[in-house]
Amino acid sequence: MLSLNKLRINLTLMNTGVLIGLLLFISIFLYVVLSMDVETNVSNNLKIYCSQLANEIEYLEREENGQVATEEEKQGYFEYTRSLIENNISYVVYNQEFKALDQSSYQPLQETQLIEIAKHYFSENHEKYLVSSYKQGNKDYKICTYMVINNNGDLKIVQAMKNMTPERSLLGNALQMIVITVLVGATLSFIGGYFLSGRSLIPIKKSVERQQEFLADASHELRTPIAVIQTNLEVVKTSQEETV
Repeated sequence: MLSLNKLRINLTLMNTGVLIGLLLFISIFLYVVLSMDVETNVSNNLKIYCSQLANEIEYLEREENGQVATEEEKQGYFEYTRSLIENNISYVVYNQEFKALDQSSYQPLQETQLIEIAKHYFSENHEKYLVSSYKQGNKDYKICTYMVINNNGDLKIVQAMKNMTPERSLLGNALQMIVITVLVGATLSFIGGYFLSGRSLIPIKKSVERQQEFLADASHELRTPIAVIQTNLEVVKTSQEETV
């Protein structure tokens, strides 16, 4: 019976291991897909914000040159920049001398850091948009840099930044849920597998019990003939003249 209990535990562990492996594969796949989806969405949104800010450069140039802008243009630009701030987006627009034409009231990075990233935009081969990550302390930022050349040939640089802490927190919560799911699934699998393996071993257990009963009955039935034979052999041994 000890071997059957060992077999039951081995079956349970094997089934639990298979389920844990399957859960881990699915969980890792979902986490990687979710992480890539978050990164892609943030990058695409930053590109859109940069492109929209680039469309407002003409208004900023008129403001810089002291030209009068319509009230509608002012209101439209104000509403747009306010929507950026509400979406946790910081921004800055530079001219070719890296003088800020406009920027959000809150800048997560120092101006020198932003200028260094902007210079990196020109020093490396890149696409139309340069999306980079920048870590500062326990905070993680994603920055999109975009270059615009106006009709006069002047260069303008647009940067949009987002604090990735909420997204990282979301991914962290998802990872915790995945770990809890795997642990709960492994526990339920072990309990269910132990119960089902016990049910599946019932016929084998009954067969072993019948074999043991047969051996016990056979041993009992053979006890008397063996005792008679043993007695006769002892008599033969004590009387050397006697024959078998």
